[in-house]
Amino acid sequence: WKALLARLRARKPDAGTRLEVREEGSLLSLTMHGRAAHGGVNLEGGRNALVSLARIVDGALPPCGLTDLLSFAALAGQDLLGTGLGLTDETPLWGRYAVNVATVGPPVPKLFGLPGHEGETALTINLRRPPPLSGPQLKERMDAFVARFDDRTSARLVAGGFYDDEPFGVPPDAKLVRRLMDDYARASGRNDPPAISGGGTYAKRIPNAVAFGMWFPGTPYPGHDTDEKVRIDALHAGAHVLVETLADLASGPRIEGPFKP
Repeated sequence: WKALLARLRARKPDAGTRLEVREEGSLLSLTMHGRAAHGGVNLEGGRNALVSLARIVDGALPPCGLTDLLSFAALAGQDLLGTGLGLTDETPLWGRYAVNVATVGPPVPKLFGLPGHEGETALTINLRRPPPLSGPQLKERMDAFVARFDDRTSARLVAGGFYDDEPFGVPPDAKLVRRLMDDYARASGRNDPPAISGGGTYAKRIPNAVAFGMWFPGTPYPGHDTDEKVRIDALHAGAHVLVETLADLASGPRIEGPFKP
């Protein structure tokens, strides 16, 4: 492994990632260490070990399906906005895409929309999509992108994925939002504006709901972090906001047309 190791060690891993090399007899083990973070709220706080590994081994592995997947991972991980995938659309309110090159492993048939055969390997990429593209439109675009990648590189990657969820947005002047923000201001003594979140899946599943609490603006978002935690004072303050809000919603005036101004 001497020549290969010299080649790999001459390359610098991405900032915040670290390459660990172990020689185990006839096997060479490469482990890239990164940092976990929430893919929708704190994507920039993560350090992507998979993309860093893909860049380190680029051109150093023999041709095979896994090499093709890693090459695609390096392309998709060009930045956090989807530039490598040709996703350069931008809107004034929503901004651009949030793209997390997530995992390599066995495919999940229900998730990928693929039959899923033993021995297959899948690269999972999390795309958080703003308007105006619909799910079917994005699927068509990504299918075509993968097909062009295959033609250009002689790879045999097959596109698939879950495109059913549509972006969920509520106007900031909606009755429910204004009511929640009043509760928040009363309980916290702060007047922060409402935020756009790339998370909050639960809010899509509950009728007439929005994602609310319990992260305070101006502090690092700890969810899904390597060291996931919250300060005790922030926990107390957040609990106070939630209690105030629940009491108001349960005993205050009923909100008719919660998403209307």
